[in-house]
Amino acid sequence: MDPDVVDRLGAELAAGLGEPAARALTEWAAQEDTRFRLDRWLVNGKTNAVLAVVEENDDLAERARKLVLKLDRVPAGDAGTSEYARARRAIKDSPEFARVHLAAPVRGPVRVGDGTWLAFQEIAGHDPTDYRVLAALFAGMLGSALGTSDGVDPVTCDPATFVATCRRLVDGVLVEWARQPKTEVCTSQHFLRAILGNRLAPGQPLHRLASELPRDRIDLEGEPESLPNPFALAMGAAPGPTLSMLLGRCHADLHSQNVLVRVNPAIDAADYVFVDLAKYESAGPLVRDPVHLVLYVISRAMPTLSAHHRDVLLDVLVRPANAPDGRGSFLPLWLGDLVNGVWETGESWIREFSYGPEWRQQRLLALLACALIFYGRESTAEDVRPWFLRLAARCASVVGGDGWGVGPTTAGTQPGGSAADGVPAAGVRASGVAANASSTGATPRSRELSDTESYMVGRGQELQMLGELVSGTSDQRLVNIYGPGGIGKSEVCRAFLRQERAALRGVVTSVDLNRPDLTPNVILRDLTEGLVMTARPDDDRVRSVLAGVLARLDEHAFVSNLVDTSGGIDAMFDVLGRPLDEATLARATAAADVDAAVSPMARRALGNRFALDRYLRGAERDLARTFAAALATAFEDESRPVVMLLDTYEEIGSLDDWLCRRLVPELPQSARLVLFGRNQLTKENLDWADYGDSLRMQPLPELAEDDAKTFLRHHGLSDPTALDEVYRFTGGYPLLLVLVRLLARESGSWSAIGEMRASGNRDRVASRLLDRILREQRAAEVREVLEKCAVASWIDPEIIATLLEIGSDEARGVYEKIQRHSFMEPHPFGVRLHDKIRELLVERMRFTSESEYQRLDGLLTEMHRARARIAQPKEDEDDGPRPEA
Repeated sequence: MDPDVVDRLGAELAAGLGEPAARALTEWAAQEDTRFRLDRWLVNGKTNAVLAVVEENDDLAERARKLVLKLDRVPAGDAGTSEYARARRAIKDSPEFARVHLAAPVRGPVRVGDGTWLAFQEIAGHDPTDYRVLAALFAGMLGSALGTSDGVDPVTCDPATFVATCRRLVDGVLVEWARQPKTEVCTSQHFLRAILGNRLAPGQPLHRLASELPRDRIDLEGEPESLPNPFALAMGAAPGPTLSMLLGRCHADLHSQNVLVRVNPAIDAADYVFVDLAKYESAGPLVRDPVHLVLYVISRAMPTLSAHHRDVLLDVLVRPANAPDGRGSFLPLWLGDLVNGVWETGESWIREFSYGPEWRQQRLLALLACALIFYGRESTAEDVRPWFLRLAARCASVVGGDGWGVGPTTAGTQPGGSAADGVPAAGVRASGVAANASSTGATPRSRELSDTESYMVGRGQELQMLGELVSGTSDQRLVNIYGPGGIGKSEVCRAFLRQERAALRGVVTSVDLNRPDLTPNVILRDLTEGLVMTARPDDDRVRSVLAGVLARLDEHAFVSNLVDTSGGIDAMFDVLGRPLDEATLARATAAADVDAAVSPMARRALGNRFALDRYLRGAERDLARTFAAALATAFEDESRPVVMLLDTYEEIGSLDDWLCRRLVPELPQSARLVLFGRNQLTKENLDWADYGDSLRMQPLPELAEDDAKTFLRHHGLSDPTALDEVYRFTGGYPLLLVLVRLLARESGSWSAIGEMRASGNRDRVASRLLDRILREQRAAEVREVLEKCAVASWIDPEIIATLLEIGSDEARGVYEKIQRHSFMEPHPFGVRLHDKIRELLVERMRFTSESEYQRLDGLLTEMHRARARIAQPKEDEDDGPRPEA
C-alpha cells in the first residue's frame, strides 16, 4: 500500500474505502494538512454505502474531532441530487428537526472520480461513538438465529426495545419531521412511480425482471390461484384508482443501516440521528418510510422464519383485518408487534388529519412498490425474492380487485361528501379542527362522548357561493368572508378545499397566514407549492412553469438571508459599492450553486452595493409579477378559474398593502382570491374599495336554529326542551356549540352539565365554559399545558419544556397527549390552540396573575432568541420590538 495513503488514512481505513477512494481522500487531506484514523466501522456489509466513524486531525487548525465518513455513489451527471445537496435541503426545510436528528454535513464532498463521493457529517453536541446503527440492535436481538451480523457489531437488545425503537423512529419521521401532510391528486401508477423512481427504466434490473412477466396475471408458487401482475399496474398497463397522495418531508429510504441510535450508557429510542439523506424529499409519499422500514427488517429476518411464518406474514401485511392476530404460533412475537406497532403509529398520526382511509389505501400501494424494490434488489437473498413478488401481487389483487380492502368506514369519514351522500355540508366540527373519524371501525363508547368523530352542519350557502367561483359562473374575482373568532371561517375554507379536491374540478389551493415568518416570499411559495400539488401527474408543462417560480423564490430567499447574516448591506460593501469580503461572498454563492439557487442576474447584484439595493427594493414587485405571469402561462388551457384561499387573513398585518396594491393587480383574469378573516377588508384598508363590484364582502353569520340543533342531536342531545335551552344559550355561535359539547363530554353526559343561563356577551359565556371544562377531572392531565402554553402562537415539545419547565422526554410525552386534544389545530411548526380559545385563555391568565403571564412570556421570548441565536441585549440598551410569541 502507498506509504502516503497509510500516513494520511491508516491502513485499516484505506483498505475499507478501496484504492480509488483512499487515493482521492489522501490527496484531498494533503491539501488540507489533515490526517484521518478509523475509529470504527458503522456499516461495511450489505449496504451499497461504506459508513464509518473517523478521527480527523487538522494540523493547520490544531484540532481533532470525530466525524461520520460516508462513501456513496451519485448518479452520473446528477451531482445536484447528491447526498450532500439533499442534506443541505433537509436542514433548510426543517432546521429544528435537523438540529436534533440529522447529521450535519461538514466540509464539502470529495469527488473520487469513479462515480462515488466522500462526505463528512457531524452529530452536533454528541460523541458518535455513543451511537450504533439500528441494524446493530437488530443483530443483537436475534443473535445466532440470524446467521449474519450484516456487517455490524451486535448490541444486546431485547425484542420489546427493538420494536419500541422502530416505532419511535416512525413517530419521529411523521410527527416531528413531516408534521402534517399535503395532498396531490394522482393515479395509482403515478403513486407507484413516485416510490419506484427510475427502477423500471430500460437497463435497470427491475425492468429486466418485469420483461420476464409479460402477462396481466401470473401464477406463483404457494398461491392457490393466479394473481394480477404488479408490474402491469406499476407500468400503466393495468387500470388503477385515482387517489389523493399524502406528501411531505420524508427520508425516502428508511432502513436499519442508515439511522444511528444512542446505546451508551443505555439504548435511548428518542435519541436518534439519520446519517444517510441521499434520497431525502421535501414532498414525497409519507407512507413509504414506515413501509420500507418494516419490509427491510423483514428481509433481514427471513432466515429465521419458517415457510408457515412467511405465509402468515403475507396476510398480516396485506389483509390485517382477516389475518391471524400475528402472535403466538402464527408469527414470532416481536415480528407481529413490529408490524402492528408501526402500522398503528402511522394511523394514530394521520387520524388527526382525517385521512385514515387514504393512508391505508396508500400503505397497500407502498407495500406493492417496496416489495418490487426488494424483489429486484441484488442484496435480497435468492430464496427470498419470490416471497416479495407474492407480496406485490397480493397487494395488486386487493388494489385492483375489491375496493382496496381498507376495512370499515362510516359515511361521515368520506372526504368530499355531500348531504345527498348522508354527510351534511361543512360548518361546525364536532371536536375541533384536529377531530377526525375513527379509522379502526370500532364503536365509540357513546355518541355524545366520542372524541374521534367528525361532523359538519350548515354553511351550504357559502359553499355554493365559493363553488360558483370554481365553475366560472361568478363575476367576482375577490371574495372576503369575514366574521368574529370562533364563527367557523377556517372550517368553511377547509370544507370547500376538500369538496373541490374530492370532486377533481378546477384548480384550488389554500394558505393559512397564521405563522410567525410571514413574508411575500412565504405566501407566494405556499401558493405555488399548493398549485404544484393540484397539477395533473402528466402535466409536465404546468410543473415546469411553477418550478421556475419556486427557483426565483429560492434565489430571493438566499440573497435576503445572505444580506441578513452578513449584517446588512452596509456591512457588505465599501463606500464605492465594492464587496468588502469578496472571498466569503464567492464561497457563499458557490455553496448555493449546489441547489442552483443563484441566477447570473442575482450573482451580478451581489457584486455591487447599488445593484443589490435595486434588487432588494424591487423584489416584492418582481416576485408578484413572476407569480402572476406563471399563473397565466401554466393554466391558460384551464376552462375553469384558479382559486386561491387565504385563511386567517387578520394575521397578514402590513403585508395587506402589498397584496392589495402589488399582487392582486398583477393576477390574470382567470385567477380568483378568497380572503377569510375577522375583519371586513374595506374597513381595514380603503384601497380595497377600488376593486368595486369585483370584490364581494360576505359576512359569516351564526348557524341557523335548525343547523345548530342538528349538530346537537348528532352528539346525543335529543330532549326538545334541552335543545331549546342550549340553542338559546349559544345563539348558534359555532364556538359555543363546540364548547358546550365538550363540556358534556368532559362531564360524562349532557345531563351532568346542569342549567345554563344565556348572556349577551359571547366571550364571557365562552370563558365560563372554558373554566368549567378545565375544572373537570378528565381535562386534568392537559390543563396545565393548555393554560400555560396559551402564551405561544404555536406549540411544540421545546415550547412545552420551556413553559412547563420540564425535561425534553417528558415534554414529548405531554405533546403527544395535547396534539390530539379537541382544542388543537395543526400548525406548520407543531400544533396551535384555536385562535379564539387561545385569546380567551390569555385573558383569563392575565386577569388571574399578570406577573405569571409576564414570566411565561419572558421564558418564551428567551427560547425564541436562543433558537434564532440572538444574544441577550444589555440592560441599558433599548430591547426593540419583541419577537412575536
